Order: sequence, then structure tokens, then C-alpha cells
Amino acid sequence: MKNFINFFKGEESYAASFWFYFVTINLLFILILKALSNSWSFPLWLMLLLYMFHVSYGFFSIVGTWRASMKFKKKLHATIGQYILVFYFIRLCFQLYLLYPAVIGSL
Repeated sequence: MKNFINFFKGEESYAASFWFYFVTINLLFILILKALSNSWSFPLWLMLLLYMFHVSYGFFSIVGTWRASMKFKKKLHATIGQYILVFYFIRLCFQLYLLYPAVIGSL
């Protein structure tokens, strides 16, 4: 738990923040959600709950990785990583926009 708090504060290394906390964990969420979405027997409410947890973690990982990248402002890899974070932020916002009618319709 302390690692996640340090990550959110930007105290983890940029490499660990980007490759583990941002890329690997978000990719695992995406793969799990894709696998479960192909299952017709999986309850919709649980799928929406997992999806909202994934989106919440996505925003959490963007903030932590951005803070870690601020230590390397003049490095090219940090700048490229920040562009990736911005594009992922836009993707998450778009996913929330698409998810909103599904959540409201299921209530």
C-alpha cells in the first residue's frame, strides 16, 4: 500500500511509474475486461463495477506517472511519456462519455 502512496506522490522512479504502474497494470485491467466482456454469463453490474474501478485506477496512474515525470522535465523520454499520458487521459474521458448511458440505462 505504501508503494501506491509513494507512486501517487511521484516518489517512485519514472521507469517504475510508467512501465509498471501505468502500462502493466492498465494493460492487465484491459485484458481482464476484454475476457469478461466475451462471457455472456458475467453479470452486467459487476462488469460495470470493474470498468469503473479500471477508469478510476487509470486516472490514479496518470497522476502518479505525471508527477514522477516532472523530475525529468528536460529528458525526451519524459516528454514523450507525458504526451502518452495526455492521450490516455482523453481516451478515459471518452470511455466515461460512452459508459454514462449504459450506467444510467441499467439503473
